[in-house]
Amino acid sequence: FSGEIVPEEARVVLWPGVCKNLRALPEEHEARTYLLVRGFDPDLIGGRYRVAYCKESHYFLARDRIIIPVFEGDNLRGWQARYIGELPWHDRNKRKELPPKYYSCPNSQFRSKCIYNWDCMKEWQTGVIVEGPTDAWRFGPMSGCIFGNTMTEVQKRKVFDMFRHRTLVLLLDPEEFKKPSTQRAIAYFQRRMSGSFCAVKLPVGTDPGSLGRPFLRAYVKDKAKDQGVRVVYRKVVA
Repeated sequence: FSGEIVPEEARVVLWPGVCKNLRALPEEHEARTYLLVRGFDPDLIGGRYRVAYCKESHYFLARDRIIIPVFEGDNLRGWQARYIGELPWHDRNKRKELPPKYYSCPNSQFRSKCIYNWDCMKEWQTGVIVEGPTDAWRFGPMSGCIFGNTMTEVQKRKVFDMFRHRTLVLLLDPEEFKKPSTQRAIAYFQRRMSGSFCAVKLPVGTDPGSLGRPFLRAYVKDKAKDQGVRVVYRKVVA
């Protein structure tokens, strides 16, 4: 039997099961409460990012989780199912006994080919690359995430092609900056966007998701200025 190879852009990705937008959940629902405790507005997150809660799914690790969809235009390219709550995932001795923090859509290449919040991010004069979806929620609409600490060649080219004549900031967690994958990404953009790209390192012990938006934006703008890069939080004029 010879099957037809379907290109990535033609593949149909479905939601993991029975999902309800955060805005449609009861006020006291655990998903809404969790986000409120973390300083996020569930109605805004549900509306702007189409985030939902999965009630039923044949994927065990998607059930009873927050579903973060990854769209390009109106096309669903993938999703991540986020555990509701906080567990000691940073403790290597305990991590193997814990459920995963995120469960990603099977048979999808969104983590290597997509930038989360891309449709919105690309409208801004300065783009800010962060690690995870909640970091993008915290920083705002000019930011997009790469689903981890490694930026693929596809993601690099995609961002460079869009921001080559604007400015770009790489804002990952402090402990990631010395890693080879981060240094490769920094070198890639420095070679191609000298004077319009910079990598900003947050204070040790913090990450974008743990800090307030006003501090984050001011900090990035100041640190970028120190490197000769002008950060502009405005949309591109058509």
